Amino acid sequence: MILGFNIMDNVMPVIVLVAVVTIAFLYIRKDHNAENKEHLKNLEDEYLYDPETGEKFTLEEVESKGFPPSNPNRIKTDEEIERYFIEEGADVEFAKNYLRKRGYKVLESESEEEVSRFENISWWESYEGVYADTIFKINEKSYLYFVQVTYSSIGFKGRRDSVSEIQLMLWLRNPLSGSLEYLKSIKDIDYIQNGNDYFFKLSKIANLEGVKQLLNQE
Repeated sequence: MILGFNIMDNVMPVIVLVAVVTIAFLYIRKDHNAENKEHLKNLEDEYLYDPETGEKFTLEEVESKGFPPSNPNRIKTDEEIERYFIEEGADVEFAKNYLRKRGYKVLESESEEEVSRFENISWWESYEGVYADTIFKINEKSYLYFVQVTYSSIGFKGRRDSVSEIQLMLWLRNPLSGSLEYLKSIKDIDYIQNGNDYFFKLSKIANLEGVKQLLNQE
């Protein structure tokens, strides 16, 4: 009996250890299988998203058929913007969506005069790159530009980083004196006069608040 007692004392810790290791292995295997299933699910959800149409496509569909014709005036849902655009990009899309909902249309082709006037504005000389991302026609005498600008910024440990952002510019032709006084009173706004044309630019990243300010809308 004494001998049997001693053997069990030695064996029991081993049995317990084996049981613990086995249980742990089963849990790890279960978690691994769950991760694999989640990974496969994510692979199934990997589509190419076209922001102009709101449609999702597999890579094979795009390679064989290409993207369908875009529609820059399509109104996006809030859920769509929150899912597919991040941070400042979402703010810009909400601003564009606001204009679409109010019936303003994107100017899809500019005249040589409009391109020349835009490119020759002195504001853009300090930037490394400038591009008219989207232009909304407000009426026959006013256009609201979403301008993509690129510039250098000093980052961590003096590293020079390239920054790209969207800013707002309003082009008014022969504006009324009341509109001029209102726009000149807005904080953080720059303006340039060129004959009877006035250009107003907000010195911050484009967002819904900035659009409402420039258009004097609630």
